[in-house]
Amino acid sequence: QRGHHPFLFFHGIAPGGHAPYLPMLFLGILRGELSHRHRDIFLFENKPISYALCFDALSERDTLHGVSEAMDQHLGTSSDSSKNLTICGHSFGSCQLTWMMKSPELKNKIRTLILLDPVSVLLSDPDVVVNFLYTRQDVEGSYNGHLDSWAGRLIRFINETKIQLVASSELFIQHYLRRSFAGYNSELWLQDVPRDVNCLVCLAECDEIVNTQKVEMEILSHNAKVSKGISCSALVEKVIWRYGGHAHCVTNPEKWSDIHHALRRIESKVLEEDSFHKSR
Repeated sequence: QRGHHPFLFFHGIAPGGHAPYLPMLFLGILRGELSHRHRDIFLFENKPISYALCFDALSERDTLHGVSEAMDQHLGTSSDSSKNLTICGHSFGSCQLTWMMKSPELKNKIRTLILLDPVSVLLSDPDVVVNFLYTRQDVEGSYNGHLDSWAGRLIRFINETKIQLVASSELFIQHYLRRSFAGYNSELWLQDVPRDVNCLVCLAECDEIVNTQKVEMEILSHNAKVSKGISCSALVEKVIWRYGGHAHCVTNPEKWSDIHHALRRIESKVLEEDSFHKSR
């Protein structure tokens, strides 16, 4: 007996694929659900961004086919038209979520969309590419509330150097991003999220890759248009972690708890909506 909607997770650039995310998922976001079998959980691995010796990359079409095949095999969704999928992606994994939101086969099955440190929002702006491949020159935000403090600059320098040495200069990741990744088709436009999809965006204030200030302004602008009736898409809920950097949510239990409680709020709302529609 399953108590919650199926949960699909797509990792970002990380050694071992989804392995570094397992504590965040099973001890944080989905804590208690693995042992009690309350939910079907799917973890999709993207080898070219997992530090694997791999030049072969799945296309958008192949990725979506693999997701559909997994759903059909384990959930029998080919005969089930219910809108019950919860999809979650961190960093680069948000691009796969964009593909799913555009897929004729999958988009009508998505009920909840969770974006953690998403690079897919405002991907057409130069910030993400420049900040990942090179070093961010502007220092927007601060650690411990001190913009020009030596501690804040040192922490940011360490994080940026770590990204540059460990991620952005790795051979197979470079090959994938420059030769196989279609960035023009991976940007998530908030106005394209249907009204009946619950959307949660979690951002780090001092993200070294994502321009959090721009994304936050985009969310506020989008929600204002929805509230005024200018847009028919969904309202976007946002969580912004102060003094945190990119991928800090992967290793920080406090942030795990924030996502966990946000997901519970969304699912309680979904349960109420479903009960209301069934009673009519």
